Amino acid sequence: MQRLFYVFLLVMSITNVFAQQKIRGIVRDNETNQPIPLATVLYNNQRIICNKNGGFEITIASSFKLEVASNGYLTKEVLLTGKNDVVLVFLEPSNILMNEVQVTGLSTQRKSLNTPGTIGTITNKDFDRNNGVFLQNTLNLVSGVRMEMRTVAGGTRIVMRGYGNQTNTNNGIGYKAYLNDIPLTDADGSTTLDDVDFDNLGRVEVFKGPSSSIYGTGIGGVITMYNQKAPEGSTVLQSYLSGSDGLIRTNTTLGVGTDKTNLFVNYGHQEINGFRQHHTSRKDFLNINADIYNDEKRSFFVYASYTKTHDLLAGQLDSLNFLNHPDSADVDYIKNDAFSDIESARVGLTQEYKFSDNFSNKTT
Repeated sequence: MQRLFYVFLLVMSITNVFAQQKIRGIVRDNETNQPIPLATVLYNNQRIICNKNGGFEITIASSFKLEVASNGYLTKEVLLTGKNDVVLVFLEPSNILMNEVQVTGLSTQRKSLNTPGTIGTITNKDFDRNNGVFLQNTLNLVSGVRMEMRTVAGGTRIVMRGYGNQTNTNNGIGYKAYLNDIPLTDADGSTTLDDVDFDNLGRVEVFKGPSSSIYGTGIGGVITMYNQKAPEGSTVLQSYLSGSDGLIRTNTTLGVGTDKTNLFVNYGHQEINGFRQHHTSRKDFLNINADIYNDEKRSFFVYASYTKTHDLLAGQLDSLNFLNHPDSADVDYIKNDAFSDIESARVGLTQEYKFSDNFSNKTT
């Protein structure tokens, strides 16, 4: 009888051991998709502090809830069922004032206070202050940056710290631009942003001064743009925006956000007549973003876009017409029906592999 009792205890112990499961998790910012270091994870009256890469590791025996918190973010509860070995937790930023903001645009991964140069960051909250259709309304709030448009929605000209475009042309000389880690600047140094859907941007970083040298020499600065990410769960959105001068913008958005995948698909149609004659603009955008988190070390990011634009050109005005008839157009431009058509497609694939906490490789 005593032997049977020992055998019963042994079987119960083995069952308890095999019922436990080790789960690894990563805490990330919902807007920037960057890891949140030193976040707090509470479960079963235990407290775990995440490492500097936002990672944590726990052992569970059954399904239960985690409570994840960090300074500057809203506390979130996550239900673990034991089905996944790797769990991604996205925290929503709060309106709490923080002492310091981490900027991750530099390859050195330094804090902004230790970075030799000025870096401007534009987030969703900044875009929400304007309509989001015209990037210059938000980008011109960054010191040392001036963005102008040749037409009502095209012909972008950007000057950083007074460098580049001294001849008042719209060839995009003097700076570099990247969209989802894909370079938009050609080999001759010219940059065209007419086929970029500004209404879908979720974050923009502006590098000026010595910090821009990590992207090359002979430039006044660098602009890196990233599209929006889908929120958690499945979402289908239809939005409509109208404004003065015949502005119409529609968006049809599909979003899927899980622990393993983040899919964001958007089709946008935009029309505007402009305040001048012969100044109509029509644009169609299709953007697809897919983030695939294979495991805690390897991640894939896929970006594809198709753009078709048609912009009528109003031409230049002399000083007399500018003062008396600012809404008029150049007669020769009207006779020749001057216009600008752009049809472009982009496809990009990025792989990020983390060898250790201090060393990682990102290939696009």
